[in-house]
Amino acid sequence: KLAWTDKNWAAAGLYFEMATEHDPTHANAHYGLGMYYRIKGDQARDRKLIDRAGLQFQAALRAEPDHKEARKALDDLTARGWKPPPPATK
Repeated sequence: KLAWTDKNWAAAGLYFEMATEHDPTHANAHYGLGMYYRIKGDQARDRKLIDRAGLQFQAALRAEPDHKEARKALDDLTARGWKPPPPATK
């Protein structure tokens, strides 16, 4: 959380990623990782990062359906026209 507060986005992203790998049901970690991807995606105008953000917000809501921040972030992306990417094909 300190890396996030200090706006050290790269470190924050790494910490949130490690937290989601350690505990895939950690809603706040998914939300934090989603915010990292959203910030980076908005800065770079990178659709793939925005997609990753949306998927992380969805993961946060699967882990904790009443997660207000994740719901708001996902609603914001949806209002901006975001739709989940199609499943990867093998």
